[in-house]
Amino acid sequence: MSVTAFYRFVDLLCMRGFAVLLQSTLLICCGLLIGAAVHRFGPRFQCFVYRLTLAAVIFSMVSTLAVGGFNVSLWKVSAPDRTSVNEDILNLVFPPRAKAAAIPPVIQANNILPTATIT
Repeated sequence: MSVTAFYRFVDLLCMRGFAVLLQSTLLICCGLLIGAAVHRFGPRFQCFVYRLTLAAVIFSMVSTLAVGGFNVSLWKVSAPDRTSVNEDILNLVFPPRAKAAAIPPVIQANNILPTATIT
């Protein structure tokens, strides 16, 4: 497995995992809120809501993982390119030096000041 294929696999795994985590969290929160709201109808109806919530969470996880290649993501989270990260870190640790053009010509070693000759 090449490094690029590995990065694509990890990127895909993170995106699907994040989608499943977000969906299941929202479904469980909604189910708990609805279960608390229907408390007055009795424990039988409340148990039905909790079981329906669990079934919805399992169904959404399976469908998200099964259809994963056909979904259109509204956001894209990806790992940065290794070379740009390495260059950025190197620029932080070792800042680039000033160019020779910024140094006045008098200070440069290979630039000799012209002298006047008397004839």
